[in-house]
Amino acid sequence: MELKTYFSYFSKTNRLLKKIHEKEGLSLIYLWIDSSWCFIRYGCTSRQYVHGSFYRYRTFQRRRILTMRGLFRLIHTVNNKEYIPLLEDKEKFNQYFCNYVHRKWIVSKSMTLKDFKELYVASNGLIVKPLSGTEGGGIYRIDTSSVQDDKINNLFTKIKSENVIIEQLIQQHPDMFFGSTSVNTLRVMTIMNKQSHQVKVFKAVLRAGTGDAVVDNYHAGGYAYEIDLKTGCVCSKGVSANGSGNILHPGTNICMLGFQIPHWSQVMHDCINAHMLLPQCRFISWDIAITREGTEFVEGNHNGDYDMIEFIGSNMYWPLLKKYL
Repeated sequence: MELKTYFSYFSKTNRLLKKIHEKEGLSLIYLWIDSSWCFIRYGCTSRQYVHGSFYRYRTFQRRRILTMRGLFRLIHTVNNKEYIPLLEDKEKFNQYFCNYVHRKWIVSKSMTLKDFKELYVASNGLIVKPLSGTEGGGIYRIDTSSVQDDKINNLFTKIKSENVIIEQLIQQHPDMFFGSTSVNTLRVMTIMNKQSHQVKVFKAVLRAGTGDAVVDNYHAGGYAYEIDLKTGCVCSKGVSANGSGNILHPGTNICMLGFQIPHWSQVMHDCINAHMLLPQCRFISWDIAITREGTEFVEGNHNGDYDMIEFIGSNMYWPLLKKYL
């Protein structure tokens, strides 16, 4: 089994390095040697080496980039594992941060048919998520336009057997609609000082879905754009999981540079105050939707992706984050 895993990683790495070889004309042997050294020296994965353009950087720059190794070190140092379930478990998250979660929700393990029917009838749509899922996996949407009893009963029976949370579909701010079927969210990253408990927002990213994807997730075909923290405006071109990017949002051709996030001051205020409720985890990545009324917290992550930090817009955040160790 381990041999199969190593072979799979070798094949994936070879495919990624071939992309650079074909695009940049660099020797494949050189790329293998350099990427292997970067993994040993900096903890840089092959995906970050290629899609994060790590191969382009010189030594003094590579030392400043957050890699998988640095992220793991940060998480294990500043986040108390006993409190991580408050972020990982969606039910516990919705309960603990109830002042920032305004939508109605129930969990499959404890819901009754009456609970499900009431939520179904009161909603313009439902979203079903695994209680501990990541990267948008296993999420699906339910159309509530039909209120036939047999349909509701069949859905209840199906969902009752799953370990999921059922939530009202968020009605996002009209300015946050980019032609896709997903609710588009912000990834806002905060870090807390151990002594003063002061919270700093150090990066924010807009994630916009494409096509008929249920989620806006970067790993599920969505595009991500850096947000300027002072103004709340998009300040970078978009990047997808395969590394491609443009200032125009694919499918709508909306120019994203300069796009203003609604309720930006509230976003900053709520992220800082929500983080102060959980000082045991000093590094948190928040997923937030924007409605007409303001912010709607979707989830919190104790292990936010380093690619959200280093691949999109500005980078070289390791010196900043290392101070909090």
